[in-house]
Amino acid sequence: MSLPPLDPDDPQFVLFVRSKRLPQWFPFSVVSGGSQAKLLTKAMENDFGKKLYGNTLTKNIAGVVYKDMDNIKKAVFNQYPRLKEAKELEFGYKIRKEESLQGTFRGSGVEPIPPQEELKGVVDKMKDFFAGSS
Repeated sequence: MSLPPLDPDDPQFVLFVRSKRLPQWFPFSVVSGGSQAKLLTKAMENDFGKKLYGNTLTKNIAGVVYKDMDNIKKAVFNQYPRLKEAKELEFGYKIRKEESLQGTFRGSGVEPIPPQEELKGVVDKMKDFFAGSS
């Protein structure tokens, strides 16, 4: 994977993938966040902010991943052909940091992204419930 230059203005996130059956994470892409991501990552620089905003950041990154799943799978399978055999894929991310650039691409400390169905909010779950009861 070729590395894009570090963005001095906006946070960047390294996206990872693995088979649900195997513990090894593989980096497959780097995405840049905008102003909202910048605010969230800044707020998460302390433990209180991590607890308060960690799920929000994960949900926002998950939205990017799940929205473009077909293209993401093509890219993943192109980079890591052995993952084509995986029955289920799991995704995760790390915040790309200048001070530990190489460590950012290692598979330790990856923040898992929950499956898409776990990301639904109360309103979405209620819509699904009532849609299924008609």
